[in-house]
Amino acid sequence: MLAPFLALEEPGSYFVAGIACYEKWRGVGIGSWLLAEAEDRARSASFDKLSLIAFDKNAGAVRLYERLGYETKARSTVVPSEAIRHGGDLLLMVRAFEYREGRKRN
Repeated sequence: MLAPFLALEEPGSYFVAGIACYEKWRGVGIGSWLLAEAEDRARSASFDKLSLIAFDKNAGAVRLYERLGYETKARSTVVPSEAIRHGGDLLLMVRAFEYREGRKRN
């Protein structure tokens, strides 16, 4: 069940293990804010790219990541399981950025 997740890796990237938001709070910028925070942490740790795994069937999340500059680098088929909500493929999505000192947020 976990093999497809383990097969997707971007060497040298700051990996975001997961983000989630209650459905009623989607579309108000929380996901964008969380990813900006992850980028700040990545920059502070001298990384120049972020990576994450998304389900291809989670169209809203994939749209968000693409809008923020993430590109699909690899894919792996989900092993069906009651523990996993989505079927289809897992997408390794990566966003590269120039290294600079982390910015402060209010």
